[in-house]
Amino acid sequence: MTDMELFSVVYSGAETAVAAELERLAELVGVDFVRGQGPGVLTFTDAEAGMVVAHFHDMFSPYFPRGQVRLRVRDDVADILELMAAVGSTLRGRVIGVVGAHGGAGTTTIAAWLARQFARSGSAGLIDANPASVGIDHVIAMDAAPGKRWADLAGDGAILAGRLADALPTWHDVHVVSADERGGFTDGALAAQVISAVSQTQPWTVVDFAPQALVGSRADGGSGDVGGEPLLDWCDALVLVTKGDAISLAHAHVRAGQFPRAVVVGVGMRSKNEAAHAAEVIGVEQVFPVRPLRGFRGDIDHGLAPGDRPRSAAERDVKAIRDRLEELVA
Repeated sequence: MTDMELFSVVYSGAETAVAAELERLAELVGVDFVRGQGPGVLTFTDAEAGMVVAHFHDMFSPYFPRGQVRLRVRDDVADILELMAAVGSTLRGRVIGVVGAHGGAGTTTIAAWLARQFARSGSAGLIDANPASVGIDHVIAMDAAPGKRWADLAGDGAILAGRLADALPTWHDVHVVSADERGGFTDGALAAQVISAVSQTQPWTVVDFAPQALVGSRADGGSGDVGGEPLLDWCDALVLVTKGDAISLAHAHVRAGQFPRAVVVGVGMRSKNEAAHAAEVIGVEQVFPVRPLRGFRGDIDHGLAPGDRPRSAAERDVKAIRDRLEELVA
């Protein structure tokens, strides 16, 4: 790769109608579009009236064929969308996986809180990737909000990033893919499409995994499959969440050894000394504590969600985790 700014889709021609149509299609797919500038991963130039010539940047020749293709802007919409969707699959934001070292670690709360932290500088995605989940939207107090859930996304056909972003419920600029009473995801291939699509439109996407995602993972010499797909492979960084009791730390010790670059988070740890002790037991350099938030369960019951108390100590703790993740994947 190179340090130059590279746009997703560029139109270097002079036809206003063609530019408007290409911009509309790029917005639908969820990739950035510029006119008269470059370079781009995919560039369109004018041919005869109503036609364009498309070609991919040479830097991406391992992904796309070389050469050019001539397309009619009005008649070959499906082909143009396919080319733009291919661009989106190679350009995406960061994906952060959050997984518990054991059951009941509090991963859903941490995942939602991190997504909200990332969204403070723009927007973010939050994906409920626990097949047994009753819905992450309950934790963030938006289970009644309109928008598509996992059950609405099942079926044949490609998932276009821009269209999906517009269809999802939004919570404090976080685009949320949640389970509901109809269930969570059961198709790993669909889950991979959704992670890909959300991360094409969001600079940060946080994925809440079940602890079972670590069992048989690639670090164990297995496939790392979740619902038939190695979904952990999508993650640029992994957050491993644990509680502070002896049994929980024993689980965390095993998992941290398998994922040495994971950011370890200790839920309910009240002091730096407690976090330092946990780090020694687990065998990692640092455990990031998230101090208990008094009355948090009651907050959820009364419609409050992670991040609704911005002056709390726990909020500062989660911000520190976000800062560490930004450093790790920079």
